[in-house]
Amino acid sequence: MASAPSVDPSNARFYILPGIRVSVLPALQPATVLRHTERGIWAVLPDGADAVLAAPFGALAPLAPGLAGAAAPTAQAILDLQRQAAAREHKASREFQRAFVTRSDATLRREIDAIAAQRERYWAERGGPSERWDWALLGDAAGSEAGAARPSGARVVSGRYDAAAHPLAALFASAIGIEGATALPALHRAWGSEHEAQMAAKTRLLAPLQLAEAPGTAAFVAAVEALVCEVLAPRLALAAAGGAGDAGELGELCFQAFPCVRLQQPSARYTIRPHTDRCYNHARGTLNAWLPLTPCGDSATLVVESFPGADDCAPLPRLEVGELILGDMGDCIHFTAANRERDTRASLDVRLVTRLDLEADPTSAEFALGAYFSSCVRDADTGAWSVAVRGAASRQHGFPHIRAQ
Repeated sequence: MASAPSVDPSNARFYILPGIRVSVLPALQPATVLRHTERGIWAVLPDGADAVLAAPFGALAPLAPGLAGAAAPTAQAILDLQRQAAAREHKASREFQRAFVTRSDATLRREIDAIAAQRERYWAERGGPSERWDWALLGDAAGSEAGAARPSGARVVSGRYDAAAHPLAALFASAIGIEGATALPALHRAWGSEHEAQMAAKTRLLAPLQLAEAPGTAAFVAAVEALVCEVLAPRLALAAAGGAGDAGELGELCFQAFPCVRLQQPSARYTIRPHTDRCYNHARGTLNAWLPLTPCGDSATLVVESFPGADDCAPLPRLEVGELILGDMGDCIHFTAANRERDTRASLDVRLVTRLDLEADPTSAEFALGAYFSSCVRDADTGAWSVAVRGAASRQHGFPHIRAQ
């Protein structure tokens, strides 16, 4: 059985992530102050330096059913639970080697700190996080089963949609000439091992998406628009109205004319470095819908803060096709780690913002309605949402409209 990564506990803050296993947490000093959230357990040492380890929160719960909301457990109790969990899970040896140690990476830590400092500056100049959305309504009413497991104040919430009614994965595969969505996780196997060769192959694969009039591309974009109008806009209208059911608070909803396409092949490289979307001049109040087209989790997913300023960047839980994440990526720091899994992760993300917020933020002028953004409105009689203004795919939408770096 592999041991946990070596971390000096004298200058570390440990965060036990849900769903990932390690054998034994390094001994914690008596001075350690413990607290827990629904996302895991923090062990905070006085000097405030950071490291991150992972452990099976699911395995902890049966041994301590009152953990959520109870008094913080002792360091020895955590160690005992870790040892018992390791014994139960010894057959999953590969997972024991997958502890997610973000903050022991000094370079990544510096990047997170630099983005946090930049965020403080734009908050001072352009206003702090928007209060446009009721995040509890965004998550729970979107069909999430994780509503009770979110930290208080979380601005990253999960939901579901009907993948049969909205077959985004199949239409995406068809648009790029792949026989069926089940082939997406294995795309990288034909790309070779060199990074430049992989990027060139990825560019060639996604080139058909640059042809807006191609039947496959048109069908794919129409499916994204249908998801926005039938699933996301009604949910955002409810959350903007504070549950009152009146869409007037939302008005016209703007959404990316073409979604961001992500193919994260197995690699030792970190493909997207820490950032917030407002660092790139997106409007205050912008949120993201993040939708996997393949099952994703562990290291092949997005790493994100639970709310702006939380400094608790952690991988999203494992997601299947038909599940989605709504997140305040405008102000929450997020990035991807190196994909250490065997499969390519395919996903889409779509930025959403009210027209009111888009036009109220002068720094977002480069992301104009009718260009970067399309929009949809609600029919007062039927309650149905439909596209009002269509934008057009461009270099602003990134890969595949510009070559991947």
